[in-house]
Amino acid sequence: MPYLKEGNEFSVACTHAGYKHSKDSLTKVEKEKGIKNKLDILSKNSLRNPVVEKILNQMINVVNTAIDSYGKPDEIRIELARELKKSAKEREELTAAISKSTTDHEKYRTTLQKEFGLTHVSRNDIIRYKLYIELEHTGFHTLYSNTYIEPSKLFSKEFDIEHYSSISLI
Repeated sequence: MPYLKEGNEFSVACTHAGYKHSKDSLTKVEKEKGIKNKLDILSKNSLRNPVVEKILNQMINVVNTAIDSYGKPDEIRIELARELKKSAKEREELTAAISKSTTDHEKYRTTLQKEFGLTHVSRNDIIRYKLYIELEHTGFHTLYSNTYIEPSKLFSKEFDIEHYSSISLI
């Protein structure tokens, strides 16, 4: 950091600090891909979420400014702000929960393919099935009309998801 604060380019600062760094050295993969000098801004409406698009473009501007000021870094690590507020243990628990959810969804996907004959299982199909499982304590009766949902009719148009919180009879 002291060498960067003096105004040296990143590669020069690394050399002064004793790190082996060469801005001209590229790995085989980098040579084949052609590494850009700067990150490109995302085009408007290129993502489904405009808030995420704005945040990513802000991050790209910060990275490009760092490249202008200090030269190209070897590596960039980015943590999302909401994760920064969490302790290491909380982040570890979050990672474990995401992993469990991914595993559960794969199990649901397999069940839906084998037992319900769905070839292309969508996210909504998984949500519908998870809500159906939650109705087990009611004997698979809907919360609003107390109508029994036969497994064979779960993915028919006869039943609809109400704001992703329950399944109801149309």
